[in-house]
Amino acid sequence: LGLLLLLLSTALAATLAMQQLRSIAHVEAQARAQQVADSVAGRITRALTLGVPLAELVGVPALFDQRMQQVPGIVALAMVDGSNQPLWLQLPQQPVAQRGLHAQGKDALALPLVPSGLSVSAPVYAGNADALAAQVVLVWQDADAGSLLVKSLLPLVAWSLAIGVL
Repeated sequence: LGLLLLLLSTALAATLAMQQLRSIAHVEAQARAQQVADSVAGRITRALTLGVPLAELVGVPALFDQRMQQVPGIVALAMVDGSNQPLWLQLPQQPVAQRGLHAQGKDALALPLVPSGLSVSAPVYAGNADALAAQVVLVWQDADAGSLLVKSLLPLVAWSLAIGVL
């Protein structure tokens, strides 16, 4: 009976710990996604404040491609106008879809087509902080408690083994 209670309490503790890790992983993923979206929006805002019109931006596809290669958590990256129509859209393993493609039909490049994940947005301003020109929308892969567990628990176990605690 004592062994059964020990096993049940261990299973309960493990379940509660995984729920806590999922919550932490979600918060971490959201913060990282927002940081990347803000950075991309900042780069585009800088170009607009230098006088480049939104319709004439040419470096967006390269910027999106670069970020998707550098940051493995990005599932999709887009810039949408004030009516939420995509101006640029980057999905993994696909070339950047550029301005005008949404003219094929309202739903042709609607953002719901992007893979599931955590979605954040960051404003892109034109000229000053009051003139919203567009938004960068970033979809981040779902929070993975398993990878957080590996990143945080394995070093602790290795350290414990190294000093002879376990």
